[in-house]
Amino acid sequence: MKENASKDELITEYHPEAILQRLSLGPKRQNISDAVLGGIDGYITTFAVVFGSVGAGFPSSLAVILGFANLFSDGFSMPISNYESCKAGNEHVDSVKKSEE
Repeated sequence: MKENASKDELITEYHPEAILQRLSLGPKRQNISDAVLGGIDGYITTFAVVFGSVGAGFPSSLAVILGFANLFSDGFSMPISNYESCKAGNEHVDSVKKSEE
């Protein structure tokens, strides 16, 4: 909604046909940003775990094991978090649709 919208603009914007048109478009998705952010997060946290382990004086074999454990846990938790986030977003859109109807 525009900040300085006139009464006529608001009436037009909230006309039932205009609302139906907006709702039919659905939300915009950007899956590439999820993949980029997930990849960067995965690299950074694995780097931190491995080099933190080496810096703490752990044997290199343990640092490698901890690094793989971090990769697997990130690989599991990040898609689950994204799924839950998308699910919550869809539920919000559905509630807005019901409210508009």
